[in-house]
Amino acid sequence: SFERMALRKAFSAVSSRDFSAFLLKSKEVLAGSPEQLRIVLGNESSDLDSIVSANVLAFALSNSSANERSRVFVPVINSPAEDFVLRTDASWLFSELGLSSSNLIFFPDIKDLIEQRSSAGQLEIILADHNRLSTSQEALAPCVREIVDHHTDEHLYSHVAGPHRTIELVGSATTLAVERANRLLPAPVGDAVAALALGAILIDTVNLDEAFKRVTPKDRQAAAALQHALGWSQQPELSGELFAALTAARFDVSRLATPDLLRADYKQWNMAGVEVGISSVKRPLQDWLAAQPDLAQRFAEFAAARRLDVLLVMTSYYGAADSFHRELAVFCPQLEQFKRVEQHLMRAAQPDLLLSPLPLQAPASSSGGHVRLLGQGNIHASRKQLQPVMSQLSEREPACCKLAPAADMFVLGLLRVYSCVPAFVRECIVVLFALRRSCSVSSDVASRLPAARK
Repeated sequence: SFERMALRKAFSAVSSRDFSAFLLKSKEVLAGSPEQLRIVLGNESSDLDSIVSANVLAFALSNSSANERSRVFVPVINSPAEDFVLRTDASWLFSELGLSSSNLIFFPDIKDLIEQRSSAGQLEIILADHNRLSTSQEALAPCVREIVDHHTDEHLYSHVAGPHRTIELVGSATTLAVERANRLLPAPVGDAVAALALGAILIDTVNLDEAFKRVTPKDRQAAAALQHALGWSQQPELSGELFAALTAARFDVSRLATPDLLRADYKQWNMAGVEVGISSVKRPLQDWLAAQPDLAQRFAEFAAARRLDVLLVMTSYYGAADSFHRELAVFCPQLEQFKRVEQHLMRAAQPDLLLSPLPLQAPASSSGGHVRLLGQGNIHASRKQLQPVMSQLSEREPACCKLAPAADMFVLGLLRVYSCVPAFVRECIVVLFALRRSCSVSSDVASRLPAARK
């Protein structure tokens, strides 16, 4: 289209030289196995905001006029390199700006080096777009030196405080990264870095639209500064076209299989003993079911591979007349956990998700488990709001109930595998079932108690 041509012409005037040189320098630093390693780590969903905020921060810290010793801060994308193509909006934007994904740095590729430097006390981590390390990275907690994030503060890493702890509920983490960069750099963020940052802010704030209740004055201020740096201040239509192009790329998931859809934008938490995973998918559940009738089975396999107690799948899409919609699929391997989660989500008030059953039914999984497909009337509530809602549930549950699903799996495994159980093991089984029955958690498991004691 004419508009897309105008955007490409504008992009052709954007230089990627300085940013490309920085990425290559970061790779050189890693190749030399630096004695002191400094990384800026995005969150594990590795969406556009996470990728860009980490890269903007690392670029600014490395090129700061206060960085007299020319230390390099390495931007790290917190997912495998092969997953980058799943971030269809990010891969499109980097490609359009002439930035090769081969120059990006991914956590699994340098995991061994990170762990070695962590053990030796030679690692410094700046968290971008999250303030809680993933479960598999919790051992790195003592190495966290700074946080720049726009999610609810989980009050971890108390040693990170004052100016080193920037947690504000703005629309985009990149807004905070740009704000910090403009304080550090001798000149405002420009060129390819500015284009990347503007794209991330537009996507996270839905093109700065007040109706979606995500944009804040800081987001608007950062976007205006970036538009000025790009020379777009007198051409606001270019920002609108950038948002439209990114949105089109983001929702183009037609070539992705269900496992790829689930892991493309995924986060996982251990909430007081309960493993919770939340996937964000840009596809209507009705279309998804039509293409994948055994969707519940795919949910079960995905949850089992990650040892999840709860899998929530948030879908979003544009319908007729460009109306925006959200849906929510709830999956739990254990029935009692499923009932608790569903009831909690339906009753949630802060925010009220406005959930209602959809006239759809996913065929039962052959692997077991329980699934419910729901419409979400509150289109403003994204994963950023859902995660604290789930945390509230785990905080209210008694400890014995939180551990119940794991206890069920262990005990039932013994009952199924061993035809002859030693006496002392039988006594352990009895105790576990007694704990389960006292919590009133699982009547179906408790009913097996007499058989286990014989």
